[in-house]
Amino acid sequence: MKKPTDAFGTRLYWETRLRHRPDLRGTGHRQFSVAYNAAMYQVATERLRAALASAKISLSGARILDVGAGLGYFVKQYTDWGAAHVTGLDITEISVRELRRAFPQHEFIQADISADDLVLPADYDLISAISVLFHILDDRKFERAVENMCVRVKPGGHLIWVDAFREPLFLTARHTRLRGLKHYLPILECHAFRLLTICPMYYLMGRGLLPFLGPRLLSWQPILNLLLKLEHSLGPRLRSNLDGPKFLIAERRRVAE
Repeated sequence: MKKPTDAFGTRLYWETRLRHRPDLRGTGHRQFSVAYNAAMYQVATERLRAALASAKISLSGARILDVGAGLGYFVKQYTDWGAAHVTGLDITEISVRELRRAFPQHEFIQADISADDLVLPADYDLISAISVLFHILDDRKFERAVENMCVRVKPGGHLIWVDAFREPLFLTARHTRLRGLKHYLPILECHAFRLLTICPMYYLMGRGLLPFLGPRLLSWQPILNLLLKLEHSLGPRLRSNLDGPKFLIAERRRVAE
């Protein structure tokens, strides 16, 4: 398999970021503390597990492809939830090296999910790309990435993606581009997927509010504790998290359907 190339500098950006922040700030929100990122990941994990349960999806014995595996947070979750085997794909050398060291029982590939000549070793019961696709800035590459995942899901298998799935109210960071659902649905329909659910990853967290100052205030432990309480109590009563990140879960129809 060819090493990934990227004219937009994405690979270099993530190699540098993970080298300087080999923790949850590297794969999460770099302006927040490690403790704040850990809290966000925990909330996201709870919401994902609830969404899978609501969709009646069991990962027991599943073969999973985790795109943008980073430092392996969701590789561990999938393993803990009963996955038989996880293949992790990441664009960076540092990620794949660390993943192979941390999870020798699984398989890890350095590749670009948006590559035209991408070769994957198998078809999968579930493919996830959690907080990955909005880092693909180029529309053609984005569409290719979505296509590359769709074609490798087994009939009856599932996709998990994270995006806003609505046009953003405000400009995002220079290394992200949030997209509306209209960018996803035509490709899902083309590959015989049906949408099962879209649910918030979190309602209140992940928003700096004020550049630099906001993340520092929210990372202060007493405020973080309060925010977590609000996230669990007030959050689920809200109808939407607006342009905040959401989980999308889709199922590939079986041939007879």
